[in-house]
Amino acid sequence: MSDTVTDLAGRRATPTQKSWSATLGDDHNLELESRRRLVRQLASHIERLIQGSDYQSCWLAAPKEITHQILDELSQPARNRIKRMIPCDLTKATPKELLDQFLNPNFWTVPT
Repeated sequence: MSDTVTDLAGRRATPTQKSWSATLGDDHNLELESRRRLVRQLASHIERLIQGSDYQSCWLAAPKEITHQILDELSQPARNRIKRMIPCDLTKATPKELLDQFLNPNFWTVPT
């Protein structure tokens, strides 16, 4: 967190039950905003990959928690080219596990 927030000027200590030196929680939304920015960056990268390819369709796997956020950030033409969506984190999957996930219709959905 300190790597992200380097300017601590203006922070004030507020009294707490046991300590009088706790900092004011000004950055309570910092983690949420960082997550939103990362999702936007990821969607932008996916958009460039889709637009830069000659393929008319693609498959996408992403963690369930951010699947809809990614789709919301993509343009309609990019969304239309995604034919299979797996709401699962497959970053550590083996190539066989990837194929099993994408080829088994019980695991994937069609994005809307």
